[in-house]
Amino acid sequence: MGQRQATPRRLDPGHSAPRRAAAELWSAARPIEVFARRLSAGLLAGRYRSLFRGSGQEVEELREYVEGDDPRTIDAGVTARLGRPFVKRFLDERHTTLLFVLDRSASMGAGAVAQPYAAALLTLAALARAAGEHQDRVGLVLLGDSAPTAIPPGGGRRAGQRLLEAALAAPPDQLGVDWEAGLRRARALLPGRGTLVLLSDFLDGLPGLGGERAAGPLAALARERDVIAARFVVAEHLRWPVTAGGPSLRVADPEGGAERLLSPTAGAAFVADLAQRRAEFARAARRAGLDLFDIALDDHSAALGLPRAVARALLGLDASRRARGRRR
Repeated sequence: MGQRQATPRRLDPGHSAPRRAAAELWSAARPIEVFARRLSAGLLAGRYRSLFRGSGQEVEELREYVEGDDPRTIDAGVTARLGRPFVKRFLDERHTTLLFVLDRSASMGAGAVAQPYAAALLTLAALARAAGEHQDRVGLVLLGDSAPTAIPPGGGRRAGQRLLEAALAAPPDQLGVDWEAGLRRARALLPGRGTLVLLSDFLDGLPGLGGERAAGPLAALARERDVIAARFVVAEHLRWPVTAGGPSLRVADPEGGAERLLSPTAGAAFVADLAQRRAEFARAARRAGLDLFDIALDDHSAALGLPRAVARALLGLDASRRARGRRR
């Protein structure tokens, strides 16, 4: 007789108002404060990539010239076309934008040890705190099975908490998500100087990531922006919980609802197939120019505590980027 796998508890923002829950998550990210300062000095402050060569500044807008403006900021092309002088207004190059793309598919709410969605929100909180250290702007694209929901990048003391409130009000309950629509929206929201952070289990991969070259909106983003992919891997996908000779387990697809009974042998084969797919995804991500790092939600991360597990994974990403000295 097969045993039904325990259904993990989902994040339930209904038990607490999103604003209160967001504040709790923000506080939970506080142990990563030292890491946040270190990361903000490098990853978010643009140490690794400068998309704007030459002046190193990003043009925010054009406006008509007024007496006292620096003549060196006059845009010759626009001035010639319109017949009157226009000047460029620049954003301070020290500041950047961090835009999160959060997967809300139902698989993000699964996991016996810890849920990917909970870890993703803590990762978002930690990086948003890092962005706040340098007065950088943060924004969010929430993926759904149709048009994504977006919070345009903004700054201020509560910018990161506003993103958490929105994410907590939209739990992971989607039967699949539209990555292409979300990435197109992200490209429109992210200014020339910015970092895109994808938060997902990537069980279904990413559109345009297969083959020798990435295609579609993902390829455009990877060419033009700094793209980081945080992949959350649940314990059940790392090691089958029942050894040979043990009982079969009835498992359910969290997004489709279909159930099947797996013997220990079939379960081990299932985990091996997932491991191969993760490896293929990692190779494709590197070819596409993405920085991929994993956060394993297993017994080890549970023993560490989720904030410390997330911090260690992010520090590993920071160290690898420092070692490569990546620049664009």
